[in-house]
Amino acid sequence: MRIRLAATTLAILASTLAPALAVAADGDPQVRSRSFDGPRVSGTQTATIDRTAGNRSRETMLTRHRDGATASRSFERQRGEGSITTDRAATDFQGRTRSSTITRARTETGARRRQRYRARRQQLHHRRRAGPQR
Repeated sequence: MRIRLAATTLAILASTLAPALAVAADGDPQVRSRSFDGPRVSGTQTATIDRTAGNRSRETMLTRHRDGATASRSFERQRGEGSITTDRAATDFQGRTRSSTITRARTETGARRRQRYRARRQQLHHRRRAGPQR
């Protein structure tokens, strides 16, 4: 019964997601914006994803209701030939800023830093599955 239910659920999901995947695969960048209004701050966030070029960016702007102070945060990732560059910048409500730029070399199996993390995560997972040592 569970297998039949899972197969039915997968078929429904596939038919629902097929138009969305077809639209996303045409090569145009996707832009998503959202606004939020909380008890203390309000703001907007805009994300742009270009899958064919391998670029992503996200901009967030916040305004504090109490005094109108603003804060911002930006993130941009660009995939180049043989490398991935990530730029981050943030400004808090007091006007202090910080930024970083990281460039990683891409290999055939992905970025080196990611491989180490994945290997470490698998080691921890296997220890948890094994249970306590007796």
